[in-house]
Amino acid sequence: MVFLDEAGDHSLDPVDKDFPVFVLVFLLCEQAEYTDVIVPAFTRFKIEQFGHEGAILHSRDIRKALGDFAFLQVPERRDVFHVRLNDVIRNASFQLIAVAIRKVLHKQRYGASSRNPYYLALEFGMERLKAYIDEFGQEQVTLLAEARGKNEDDALRLSFLQLLKRGSPYQQFGGTQFDLKFVAKKANVLGHQLADLCAYPIARHVIDFKKSSRAFDIVRSKLLQRPGWRHGFKIFP
Repeated sequence: MVFLDEAGDHSLDPVDKDFPVFVLVFLLCEQAEYTDVIVPAFTRFKIEQFGHEGAILHSRDIRKALGDFAFLQVPERRDVFHVRLNDVIRNASFQLIAVAIRKVLHKQRYGASSRNPYYLALEFGMERLKAYIDEFGQEQVTLLAEARGKNEDDALRLSFLQLLKRGSPYQQFGGTQFDLKFVAKKANVLGHQLADLCAYPIARHVIDFKKSSRAFDIVRSKLLQRPGWRHGFKIFP
C-alpha cells in the first residue's frame, strides 16, 4: 500500500522564507501489516488519548494544540502524548520514500525552466517506488493521495499519467499498473496521517540540518535503504 502526503506548498512565486522547501512522502507498507497491526495500534492510541477513534492526527494541529489537540497546552499531557505517539510510530512497520525540493535553490539554478515542485518530487519518488516494487515482482500498485480540490487533483492526475507514459531519465514505468486515487482528509485514512506526521520533521531537517530532532531520528529509521539513486531520501537540488 502506498500513501502520499506533503509538507509545505509547491508555489515558487513567492517562496515562504520561513519554510522554503516542499516535501513529498510516499509511505509504503504491506497490506496485512497495515490492516492487522498498524491500524489497530493507532486505534488503541487514539481511544487512549481522545476516548474515541475519530480524531485525525494532523501535524499542524498537534504542533499548534488546535481542535482535538487543545489538551496539549497542558505540559504534562503533552509530554505523555508525544512519548506514546513516538512509540507507536517507531513500532509501526512501514517504509518511506521522501523527496525534498529546496525551492530557492531550484529557482536560482533553473530560472524560467524551474518545474512545479510537486510534479518534480512525484517523478523522483515514482522512480524509486518503481525500482523498489520491481524487486518483488509486484505488477499492480494503488497510490492514495489526499484530495486537494478538483482542479488540483485533475492537474496532478494528468501529470501522473504523462509521467507513466513518457518515463523519466532513470526509469520507465511499463510492466506495472499504477492507479492514483484521491481521498478526502475527513475520511480519516491512517496512512495519510502517518505520512503527514513524517513529512514535517523531514522538511525541518532539510531546512536546518544542524538542528537535532527526536521526531526526525525516528522517521530517518523508516527511510528506504537502497544503493545509489534508489535510496529513499532525495534532496533536490
